[in-house]
Formats: sequence, C-alpha cells, structure tokens
Amino acid sequence: MLTGDYRETAIYVAHEAGIIDKNEVESDEGQVLSAEDFREKVESLVSENVTEGRKSWSFNSMDALKIFRCEIVDRVKIVYRCNSDDKHMFVALMNVHGSNCAVIADGINDVLALEESMVGFAMGENGCSVARDASQIILTDDNFVSLFNSVKWGRNMMDNCRKFI
Repeated sequence: MLTGDYRETAIYVAHEAGIIDKNEVESDEGQVLSAEDFREKVESLVSENVTEGRKSWSFNSMDALKIFRCEIVDRVKIVYRCNSDDKHMFVALMNVHGSNCAVIADGINDVLALEESMVGFAMGENGCSVARDASQIILTDDNFVSLFNSVKWGRNMMDNCRKFI
C-alpha cells in the first residue's frame, strides 16, 4: 500500500483493510517504510529514463531485480508519505518485475500511476474527471466495500475464464 498519509494513519488504514496486523508492525519495522527510505533503497537498483517527456524505470541488473523482490516486494507492506512520482515509479517497477498492480486514486496527481497499472480504480463521486478517464473501473459510490467486491468478482471471472480455457 502506497499512500501520501502519515505513518500512523497509513498503519490504521492498512490494518482496517486487512493488509497488515498492528502487532506485526511493532515486531518488524521492515514492513513499513517512509517514501524517503523507499527511494533510498531503490535508488541504487534502478535507472530512470525519460523518453518523449515520459518517465520510465529499469533495473540496473538481474541482481537488482532480485534485491527489489526480496527487500521490497516480499517484505514491505506500507510505504507512507509518497508523492505521485513514488507511486508511478513503484507501479512501473512492479510491471518490470512481472507483478500485477492495481491503483486506487481520486486526483490528477496519480494519473500516471493509474495509466501504468494493470487495473486503475477511480472514485466516481469525489474523484476528478482526469482520474476517471485514466481508470478502467470507476467506483460510483466511493465506497471501499465496492472496491473489495469488484476485486472479488474480477478474480472470480478470471478463475472461470482460466477453467474454461
């Protein structure tokens, strides 16, 4: 979970969403990183490229990809105080890593992350029109229960398609 919120708020929201157990946070600090610490860990592993005004990232080596997987993907559950570049970079790196990534956003600042993600969710009531246009799924009621239901039904449909094929 990447968020612009402060640490305590991020942990609370992640706990409520079932992403993390509060007891785990106290026993293992490696699961919760500030965006600054995240950038510091990733900085030596990746190269930033700009093509036609658009940023992209690539891993410096196969070892860097393995380190990213072990240090970030398999370990970190929350990155807090993120800006839009952090979110865009993370989603792009997850794509290079070969992992599916979903983004939930309501503002224009997260449009690049929405476009880069496998599935983009936008808030329909309070989200801006640019975020809705960049998303594949719009939550008309801005309710996280709807988000969980859409993921559940999406997974169900994917499983059924796989069984059929």
